[in-house]
Amino acid sequence: MRKNKVCNRIFSPFTLMIAGILWVCLVLLPTVAVSVATEVPKQIKVEQITKAKQLKTNRGIKLFFIKNGGAPLVHIIINFRNSGTAYLEKTKAGIPTLYEYTFCCGCGKYSQSQITKALNDISCDVACNINEDSLSFSITMPQAVMQTAIPLVCCLINEPSFEENDVKNLQIKLPGPHRITSDPINTAVHTIIPSLIFESHPYGNGIYGEDEDFINLTIDDLRKYKDKFLTIANAEVCVCGNLTEPEAIQLVDQIFSKTKKGEKNADIVVDVVPKIKSHVRYNYVDSPMSTIVFVQKGASIKSSKRYAALLLHHIIGAPGLFRSRMLSTLRIQLGLIYSGSVSSMHLLHADFCFGILQTSNSNVKKTLDAVKNILKQVRNGDITQSDLDFVKHNIKGKILVNLRTTEAICNFFYNAMAHDLGENALEDFINGIEAVKLEDVHAVAQELIDDDNILYIVIGGKCKEKTTL
Repeated sequence: MRKNKVCNRIFSPFTLMIAGILWVCLVLLPTVAVSVATEVPKQIKVEQITKAKQLKTNRGIKLFFIKNGGAPLVHIIINFRNSGTAYLEKTKAGIPTLYEYTFCCGCGKYSQSQITKALNDISCDVACNINEDSLSFSITMPQAVMQTAIPLVCCLINEPSFEENDVKNLQIKLPGPHRITSDPINTAVHTIIPSLIFESHPYGNGIYGEDEDFINLTIDDLRKYKDKFLTIANAEVCVCGNLTEPEAIQLVDQIFSKTKKGEKNADIVVDVVPKIKSHVRYNYVDSPMSTIVFVQKGASIKSSKRYAALLLHHIIGAPGLFRSRMLSTLRIQLGLIYSGSVSSMHLLHADFCFGILQTSNSNVKKTLDAVKNILKQVRNGDITQSDLDFVKHNIKGKILVNLRTTEAICNFFYNAMAHDLGENALEDFINGIEAVKLEDVHAVAQELIDDDNILYIVIGGKCKEKTTL
């Protein structure tokens, strides 16, 4: 999931899901490095765990509310369900992405510079995020200026002006070679990979669709999309802050005061198992280094195996964890990579796992061979009880460190809400991690890691072949 921030037009590739791309969304856990020496408790008591409460506003909007007493900030995520790129016909698949990049070009009576200044003046941050399943807005504001911020947020969501020059400039800038050069990771995960593993499924359109179709989209397409999908009937909201339940409900209803009721958009996308065939695909770009992305099967976010799969991926390549196999072997021992990580992509109707490595152009072949060897060793049982205990403690440490801010807590429960994991998602997560045994990790490694079903994508400066077997 990518972010387009209205305040300063920062375009960032992930959020992973994790907790999020992702944030992660992707594995429902924020991912920052924790020192190996950090001590964390072997057990986290249930009463220590933040819980969400599901409410309904006066306008009928589903609301997940998390009270974070004493926090000076309020964080809000507004998700419009079933509004992502997979829910449009193929030639129009790029509309949500174009909407993401143009929603902040002005709104109502405000020009782009005016709305940016108004938000900056009160330290309010608004970002638009899209993926294959939905479009959402992420809002962070000081509670002290909440009543000043609400009309501005309401304007951005309900009255985008879609300036023609901005739209046309973005249509020229975003497609094709510009995208893969400026943002190779995001392009691989949201464009190249979907086209290869979801060939006959709506997810195969990626988040842009075909370049020619993207360039031909119109402002009228954007307006029709907004009127159909960005409605109260499709909205669900997560709020975290030092508010009471009535205050949270009032806040949401104020933001939606100008939003049409609309009709609920049906979930027309069917579940699909990615078709991953083992080969290496090369994409040449003029770059001083190469990005390697590998793709393999993933466990469903609703499966009982998801916790064992998360721990497996943590052992292989947790972001920033130098004890992980990727960093300890490929970076520290062999000196082949600059960075490396493994994450899970949990769409509403499909799941897969992907790894990201960045290396010099001259080390691509050596890195590919080393990665294949690591995955083979892990599949053959090269994981110990010590490895498992360490990553369990590391994950608990990340929970203690990360889930202290309104934004991190809200992101966690937003992902839980999007996947219908319920109000006790954090408690279930802790208990699920604790319950995993070593044999569970070995079993899921056997199931998910298969030499015949791992796709490698190389984007770099000396990869002049388009594809190889």
